[in-house]
Amino acid sequence: SIEVSYKSSIIFLILAGVLLLGGQYFPDIPDNGIIIATLILIALWWLTKKRLIIISSNGGGKALIPVSFVSKKEVKEFILQVSKTKSERISMLGIFSKN
Repeated sequence: SIEVSYKSSIIFLILAGVLLLGGQYFPDIPDNGIIIATLILIALWWLTKKRLIIISSNGGGKALIPVSFVSKKEVKEFILQVSKTKSERISMLGIFSKN
């Protein structure tokens, strides 16, 4: 199978949530500092976000191809080409198995 997926470092969002919740229990820390730190953590999460093409076989490993800097049109064309090649290969194998 082939799919487009997004991966990111979720730890930054978790830390942002903990910071916001923890800030409620520590009144000595200024609210501005908590908000700024939370925004920085959210920005780090956003910056670590990657777009990937994942190609996997039935029961086999997965190939992860980073495509963050490739246009959506080129990604769609690549997926179409892989799907077309897979269909042709299955069709060819079907011809050989009938003999």
